[in-house]
Amino acid sequence: MDSIKFPKNEEKKVLRILEKDGMITTTRTAKEFVRFKLGRAYKFKRLNLKVVKIKTYENLSEHPFYRLLTKQMKESIKLGKKYSGNKYKVIWLKVQNK
Repeated sequence: MDSIKFPKNEEKKVLRILEKDGMITTTRTAKEFVRFKLGRAYKFKRLNLKVVKIKTYENLSEHPFYRLLTKQMKESIKLGKKYSGNKYKVIWLKVQNK
């Protein structure tokens, strides 16, 4: 099973959300743009996560959680879009072994 990585400074928060809610979203660009597939499973720490939804966007303002993105996150997405055809994906992941 492939693994999914999150920024080191976000790992604890991501794990807490997954353990509490059983689901999380992540935004991917550039080299990871094509990596994630609907229905595919990925390992994160001790959890197995399954991709349950993927949406592709062009404009950052269309991001479903735009208001929750930090300035750093917005800049990272903008930079990554340059290498993924000016698009980005929001991926919904669900815990499988909860």
